[in-house]
Amino acid sequence: MKLPSRNRIIIEISLVLIWFVLRYTLENHYDFNIPFYVSFIVIISILLFAQKILDIFNIK
Repeated sequence: MKLPSRNRIIIEISLVLIWFVLRYTLENHYDFNIPFYVSFIVIISILLFAQKILDIFNIK
């Protein structure tokens, strides 16, 4: 099994970091509380969506 490329790892990590920044912004500036399980579901869906999109663009 081949490991994913550096570009793929960077893209997936950056998408998850964007979610954490968005969550931090919502919780601190707009007084919007996001439960842990919602955050977990969002992270998994981001990774699955990114995997499909990266496969479409043939980024291995």
